Amino acid sequence: MVGIELALLPSLLKNKDSKLCIVLDVLRATSTITTLIANGCRAVIPVCETDQAISLRNSLLHQTPYRLLLCGEDSIGQLNRDFDLYNSPAKLSSSTYENSIVIMKSTSGTKLLSSLRTAQELIVASALNLDACAAYALAKARDYNGDISIICAGSHESSQVTFEDVICAGLLVKRMSRGTDAYLNDSAKLAVKLWDKDYESSRLNSVFEESDTGIRLRKAGEIQDIQYCSQLNITSVVPVRISSFEGIGDDVIIIGNEKM
Repeated sequence: MVGIELALLPSLLKNKDSKLCIVLDVLRATSTITTLIANGCRAVIPVCETDQAISLRNSLLHQTPYRLLLCGEDSIGQLNRDFDLYNSPAKLSSSTYENSIVIMKSTSGTKLLSSLRTAQELIVASALNLDACAAYALAKARDYNGDISIICAGSHESSQVTFEDVICAGLLVKRMSRGTDAYLNDSAKLAVKLWDKDYESSRLNSVFEESDTGIRLRKAGEIQDIQYCSQLNITSVVPVRISSFEGIGDDVIIIGNEKM
């Protein structure tokens, strides 16, 4: 039996030693990572702080042949003046990032990814690649005693549940549990019922606009990110933790394409 645990916030994760974790921060970190990998980026390294990102780039300059780029936002979600790329998947979607390594810092999502060092399998999910992530997780579940943990990054230092992540989690759980005897914890059941009661895939854009994060993005003039991130299954790319990468040590989390 597959066990699926949903944590609506990182602090609510019960199975701290889960070996298979799926992270959701659809507005916008996990959508950005998915877009970067889909557009040719060789690896994304999530970090917690701006200083850490700058220091890591400096330390890798002479260790890797790849172009090193900093991507992310400051504490209020605006472009960091020290970074090359903004945490805006809509803006990033029109460019290619072949032969690039991106060091990324966001307000919530990259901090969560950085914290999951004990996970042997770490999957980056969004609406953009939801079905591909569901299929990949189910295929891997048998290697981890059938347990899957889905963690929503939340907002405000991961202290507030985010509507958009819960909705996507509900659809993700529904896709993974279809046709199986999966055991769902109460949060997973709640997310599925919320999806079934009020939403359908064609309405994801309005769901995202209604969320606190969506309202903030609209006020900041970033409505294109809401529209972009609400697209369902536009790529089959599954960004996952990879064990190593040329010129990079094992002291950081490295996210790459599962086909690498």
